Amino acid sequence: MKKIINHQAILPIIDQGIQTYLTKQQHPLALPIQHAMTTPGKRIRPLLLLLTYQLFQQPIQDVIDISIGIEILHNFTLIHDDIMDHSSLRRGKITVYKKWDEATAILAGDMMLCHAFRHFSMEPKTCKTLLNNFCTCVEKICKGQQQDMLLEKKKNEDITEEIYLAMIYEKTAHFFGFCMQTGGLLAKTSTQNIHYLYQIGLQLGIIFQLQDDLLDIYGNDLVGKNIGQDITNNKKTFLYIKAFSLANDTQKNILQHHFQNSSQEESKKIKAVKTIFDQLNLAKVTQKTIDRMKHTVKMQWVKITDIHPTAKQFLENFMDQLFIRQK
Repeated sequence: MKKIINHQAILPIIDQGIQTYLTKQQHPLALPIQHAMTTPGKRIRPLLLLLTYQLFQQPIQDVIDISIGIEILHNFTLIHDDIMDHSSLRRGKITVYKKWDEATAILAGDMMLCHAFRHFSMEPKTCKTLLNNFCTCVEKICKGQQQDMLLEKKKNEDITEEIYLAMIYEKTAHFFGFCMQTGGLLAKTSTQNIHYLYQIGLQLGIIFQLQDDLLDIYGNDLVGKNIGQDITNNKKTFLYIKAFSLANDTQKNILQHHFQNSSQEESKKIKAVKTIFDQLNLAKVTQKTIDRMKHTVKMQWVKITDIHPTAKQFLENFMDQLFIRQK
């Protein structure tokens, strides 16, 4: 019988795979790539792939290389994201472009995208479908990132909750769905199962982003980035959009003033915006939305067939940890 293991037992296997990948990097961009790949992280995306794969009693060792490709792809997006957001910290560690420069960071990210693609191309039996899904994933991430930047320039009254959720579907949620979809595809489960796994991943990704929005202002030093960074960068997050829909005219004017004034002191701006968020009880409002989506995830499980009960429990336990994360 194939051994089923939990995410704590899988993590060292992923880390070893990353180390193997890094030891092969013997070129001028090796150090920035190593810096990005060894920044403390939760390895959520490769874990989702591997935990999904073993739902169907498949040994995860067969697809470790693909899971490493997932993590390389993720870190590629982070390197470029930090440049666009002018972020100095990533998980409590200086970002690649801050440690080196923008050009080096761009090139390191581009090379990592190439490496991720190569990892996916090594799967012989499902290569064509995998690479097509891979390209779709990268395309959606890019479109979502562009939509995110465009939202910063949109008038507040033109941004609805639906528009925001559509953006994070592309930028964040599809990647989660892609990871679970890939796990099902590699395990050769049914098309129906793969569809529902993808749907679970989508909901999980949206929950993850809403939690990220929440932690940006209501997190603590454990988050590993500057608290209030989204406010500093004038990001139209879920909290901001909900605030503008719930606020009175005075509160709307205060929000607009702080999001249009780029010369003010950061700490004062963050404090003023957080005060409005507190007045509108947005932490609770956002958590209610997250809780509704959690319920949707739970309901999707009943539609997936022929899965190992212990493997299902391990994947659900991992998801539960994501649901209550504090960083």
